[in-house]
Order: sequence, then structure tokens, then C-alpha cells
Amino acid sequence: DERNTWDAIFDKASVQGGSFRMPFCDKIYRGSLEGRPILPDSVWRFGWDCGCIWYHLDGIASDLSDAEWSMRGRVRLAAEPSGLPALTRWKPPRFRGTKLPKQSSATSSSLRSWAERHQTKQEKEVSRWETEQRARRRQWSGPAIQLKEKLDESMGDPAGHESTWVRIQAKEGRSRWCWTSRRLKGAVEVEEPTGEVFLRGSTENQAFLLEMVRDFTDEFRAAVPAMSAKAKQRLFPGSQGAGSTFPLGSGKGGQKD
Repeated sequence: DERNTWDAIFDKASVQGGSFRMPFCDKIYRGSLEGRPILPDSVWRFGWDCGCIWYHLDGIASDLSDAEWSMRGRVRLAAEPSGLPALTRWKPPRFRGTKLPKQSSATSSSLRSWAERHQTKQEKEVSRWETEQRARRRQWSGPAIQLKEKLDESMGDPAGHESTWVRIQAKEGRSRWCWTSRRLKGAVEVEEPTGEVFLRGSTENQAFLLEMVRDFTDEFRAAVPAMSAKAKQRLFPGSQGAGSTFPLGSGKGGQKD
């Protein structure tokens, strides 16, 4: 996706001296709070190696305390030679048409609870997706053409007059074939030399094809391929990219060290 660029992840205001929200701070529009504060999500680490960008998950929201998130979200320059300048005392701001919020010890815990629930929800979605992907895969131990013959026999068409067998795009060093029949919807793909069988179609189509191939294929035990960018966008439409030890928040303006 050409829109998924680094400037959409790192807020340039942090280095240009503009307004800059820290963790747990809300957005203000025309003097009023919008009710969408920056909340911690996760920490990512990234770097460059031989001209390529690498990144990996370094922690989740609950790994750091609220104070640690706030410290990571600050943008302060060291003053020479004495180090960082002294902090000024914070005063609650006043907004037009709003009352000062009451101090509550539950505020911090509620924000943490939200982050933990958000993390748990994402983990459940990923687990469900992986289960679905494994359920639509089987393992074939022979040549691909022999799988076609089995499929044709299952449809009562041993000569294969009502089926098609087409070679499709595959990863380098592999070949992939797609079988379809005039008498049913969906398709069966098989890859050589891995023997991975992939069932295409709606949930109902996949269920029918699974019953058809179950007797002459084995359970798929290899690792499920990584989630595609399109699947991530569908499952987590509000997610953002990776950063260097970088807390991802609920909107643009997440903070970095």
C-alpha cells in the first residue's frame, strides 16, 4: 500500500517543534476535548540492515507502567553541561464549556485495562484467523497430477472431461496447480514440492471440498503462512506500522524516545 509510509507513523511535529501529544493526552478541537486520547498499544524496534528495513515486536502495553509510557513519550533535549532542565509543575488546563476532571486513582488502571483488553482481542483475532487458515489446508504426499485424478474420480468424472487443471503463479522454486469442476463452486490448489493443498471458495464451498478430499489427504501440520497486509487491514483497521522502540497509540501522534 503506497499510503503506508513512515511519515504516517512518526509524527513530524516531535522534531519540528509543533504541538505534540504525549501518552494519555486527549485531542483538543475548538477548545473542547474529543474523547480520543493517545493510549499505549505496543513497543516495536526497527533498524536498517544492508539497505533493508527490519522490525519486530518488543513488548505490549502492559509491559510498561503508566509512568514509563509517559517518560518514553516525552521529547526533551539535554542541556549542557548539567543534563536535562528541571521539570515545571503541571497545572490542569481549563477548556471552554468543560469542567476540570476529578482526580481518580482508577483512571490509570482503566487505561491499562483498555490496553490489555485491546491486546487480548488482537491475539484472539490472530488465533481465530490461523485456525481458519489451517482448516482450509490439507497435505498431499504424491505428484500433483495424481491429486487431480483423485478429485476427478470423486466427482464421478474419471476422464476429467468436466474439470480444468491450470498452472498458476507460485513462489520461486515451487509450482502450483488449480483444479476446478463445472459441477461445483470453489477450487482446489496444490503446491509442489511441499504438497500443500489449499481450498478456495466460500465457507460452504470449503466445507464441501474438505469432505471430498479428506479421505485421500492428510492433516496439514506445517506452519500457516504469515498474515497478509490485506488480512491485517481487515482484522485491525485502526492498526499502525512499526517503529524503533516505539509505542503505537490510538491515532497519529504516538510518541518516541
